[in-house]
Amino acid sequence: MAAAVQSAPGSHIQGWMSEGELRWLCQTAKEMQSVAEVGCWKGRSTFALCASRCPLVYAVDHFKGSDEPEHRAIIQSEGEPLKHFLYNMRQFNNLHVVIADSVQGAEMVSAVDMVFLDASHEYASVVRDIQAWKPNAKKLLCGHDFLSGDVQRAVFEQCKGLIVTYQSIWYFSTEGKN
Repeated sequence: MAAAVQSAPGSHIQGWMSEGELRWLCQTAKEMQSVAEVGCWKGRSTFALCASRCPLVYAVDHFKGSDEPEHRAIIQSEGEPLKHFLYNMRQFNNLHVVIADSVQGAEMVSAVDMVFLDASHEYASVVRDIQAWKPNAKKLLCGHDFLSGDVQRAVFEQCKGLIVTYQSIWYFSTEGKN
């Protein structure tokens, strides 16, 4: 009899990250002492990070959504994402929520082992996020939506060196580079 495939941590929460990407986040965060996620929406990927048992996970978001039509439609029909996020994260005591935009959050959160960027996907915003957070990433700077042209362009310009991808996640070792 074949073994049942277990769902990825966080897959029960609405969002755009695949189960494989959620598993990658959880496995990667297991090797870290601290992680900051920028852009949390309802917590699909945050759940995977917290489920890793990483001792300290920062969730940085202004929780207003973006101007993308699908975000606006969800907020209109379901209400503010912060309410859903807090409900979805209620079981974790390793989570620290920082309600701020990305740049403000980078000023509020000190250096962490891993930074995961998944906020705005517009080129200028991604550049700004990388510039703000790269100095805070002691081991790994990574993010989502690498298949977006704007994200890809910003990552290639801002992260000199080997950039590796897993599905739509990009990652870059910052050890010895800050």
